[in-house]
Amino acid sequence: MIYDYIIIGAGPAGATLAQYLNTFKYNVLVIENGKSSLMITHEIDNYYGVRHISGKDMYEAGISKLKDLNIEVVSENIIEVNNDDLFSVKTKNNTFEAKNIVIATGKSRSKLDFGFDPDLEGNGISYCAICDGFFNRGKKIALIGSSDYAMNELNVLSRFTEDITIFSDDEKFSNNKYNVIKEKITALTRENNQVVVNTENNKYEFKTVFIALGEYETSTFINHLGLRSKAGGYIDVDENYQTNIKGVYAIGDAIGSVSQIVSASYDGMKLAFYLRSKK
Repeated sequence: MIYDYIIIGAGPAGATLAQYLNTFKYNVLVIENGKSSLMITHEIDNYYGVRHISGKDMYEAGISKLKDLNIEVVSENIIEVNNDDLFSVKTKNNTFEAKNIVIATGKSRSKLDFGFDPDLEGNGISYCAICDGFFNRGKKIALIGSSDYAMNELNVLSRFTEDITIFSDDEKFSNNKYNVIKEKITALTRENNQVVVNTENNKYEFKTVFIALGEYETSTFINHLGLRSKAGGYIDVDENYQTNIKGVYAIGDAIGSVSQIVSASYDGMKLAFYLRSKK
């Protein structure tokens, strides 16, 4: 099936958009992974008509409402998004296609607990295997991460080189083909034109270090799809929530909207009416 819109994220922005697009008779798929910032919000008491509700309960109620409306909701982590003739969104178990995608993933959350020189980004540090793997053919590289998303990045990198070292903080993680190092990383530096992964007890040199920590999120979309960003690491959009890539829209906290439920819902509603006006 080819969807009219795949909405990535089911918080207030994504869920509101899905409901309106469903009303407007669009074929919509919502992909969520249960990691909305609402899930860690203890209590909400400033939303019209709602008294003393936890963020978790509100999020789950939003998912239930989508399903009551027969809107398809998939609860999986995304590991890859491609832009060919159609957009394809790959999860661990499925691949979905759509004419358009909407990013409603909320804010990126930094998962780096080590420092590095910002000049290394794009010049020794990469966040996108499919973008930069080609430039590392036959080179010695490192991958930091061990999630499904990271393993998808590893699969891409293995097409270009066999000399790959994986750094993981997951004690249960193992890999039969590549060396896995579980030492705590303290910093990434440059020495002798190599990127050095500094751990508490050792140093390891590589041509490039690929970072794939956590899950596919706002910053990953920016890097993988070539989306234009703005201050704060948010996705840059125009007045109609259109990114610089045709068919890719973004709403809510992902674009730096005020971090309030009502603001996120407004973005979803406003985008839905704009998309209907284009029909």
